Amino acid sequence: MSQRRRARSLDLALSLILLLLAPAIVSAQTVAATSGSVKPPLESERGSSASAVSEASDAKLNERLVALEEELRQQNKMLTEMRAL
Repeated sequence: MSQRRRARSLDLALSLILLLLAPAIVSAQTVAATSGSVKPPLESERGSSASAVSEASDAKLNERLVALEEELRQQNKMLTEMRAL
């Protein structure tokens, strides 16, 4: 019985640490992403190779969005479980 309580306490502590660190991690990622931002060239300056690069970057962006959505779903599930305690 005490092992189960200890395991539950450890799970709760780790979850709380993750929740406290999440804003700092997100903030660091946002700062890193915006600090190196470069203005995209005008549409008239782009060539056919630029459109291929744009499509590749769009695909990467879509992959990142899907990954972020999955991460949010997992965090939501974790929060729901924590609230149930």
